[in-house]
Amino acid sequence: MNTEYTESKIKNTNLVYEPYTHILCDNVFEKSVYENIIANRIDEECLQTLNELGRVGNGYSTQRKVLSLNSKLTILPENQREFWEPFSHWLLTDFKNIIIDKFNITEKYHVDILYTRDYKGYRLGPHTDSPKKILTLLFYIPKDGDKSLLGTSMYLPKKENFICEGNKHHDYDSFNIFKTLEYIPNRMFGFVKSYNSFHGVEEITDDVERDLIIYDIQKSN
Repeated sequence: MNTEYTESKIKNTNLVYEPYTHILCDNVFEKSVYENIIANRIDEECLQTLNELGRVGNGYSTQRKVLSLNSKLTILPENQREFWEPFSHWLLTDFKNIIIDKFNITEKYHVDILYTRDYKGYRLGPHTDSPKKILTLLFYIPKDGDKSLLGTSMYLPKKENFICEGNKHHDYDSFNIFKTLEYIPNRMFGFVKSYNSFHGVEEITDDVERDLIIYDIQKSN
């Protein structure tokens, strides 16, 4: 992996502080790396719902399926492991150091990485994320830009000064969309968890699939 390329991209991308601290970095991975991500798209039979993995309660949508990239990827075919194992290791080591430096994270933490696929019917109401989160990065990994409307939305509460500690998904009607980040190839959107880091996903109404990598930096217990 070309650490210098990605480090330069992120280092030269400014943080934005409205409506909360976030970053938007295009072409975050070198072209050849992104081509390998697309060529090694993970098959559906290797994915499970968050409910099946015991990560969420029964009320969470089953239209999202994931595979953890933190551990040995023995479920994958050998030819795909040849890419995903070293790439995942890089995300957990050199890439992690780039992010820790960029966001000046000083508290104890651990990293959780999920290869994720959302299907028709998936929706995620405005929320600020779990209190244990420090930072979330979303890597959009579509084959092309035809599904650009499927990006993550940033929300502003209609009620002035409304905040939320986390762990609750709110009704869309109580918020206005501040901005929807287009779902385009090789884009990274990241934000710092705060009491006003409201974000979510408008319902996917078309018969499409939305692939991304979710990279969470969480407080260590």
